[in-house]
Amino acid sequence: MDKILEILKAMPEYKTALDTLSCSKNAAITGIGQINRSHIIAGMYNDTENPLVVICQDDMAAKRLNEELKGFLGIDCPILPTRELTLYDSASVSRGWEQKRLRQLYELTIGKTKLQIMSWDALSLRTIPPYTLSEAPFFLEVGRE
Repeated sequence: MDKILEILKAMPEYKTALDTLSCSKNAAITGIGQINRSHIIAGMYNDTENPLVVICQDDMAAKRLNEELKGFLGIDCPILPTRELTLYDSASVSRGWEQKRLRQLYELTIGKTKLQIMSWDALSLRTIPPYTLSEAPFFLEVGRE
């Protein structure tokens, strides 16, 4: 991995993207081949303190990317869940996917998550604004009211 990072750091486009991220601006990188995408993401993960959000075309691509990044980084990156298709009455459906989704978005908002993977479908689902999400949680403690 160290040799790959050396090569990446020599690329002007990579430097420009890192400089943009270091200024707390958004950087969109498109047109990367499947084989090179994981290398660049792993490099940016190591070279920046800012959180990264990676958008994949579908859930299968998000899972594949997660597996590739496990090999480079040794971590299991969270994948933002999409809405589950159910053929049951909505009253009897589990809301676990919504809770998992809100938890991941909250952790991304407060800076606990450094790398979040999501599909285009997961990104396009409506949810509450980040400032509302960061103010909403409360914590329960034994012996407290």
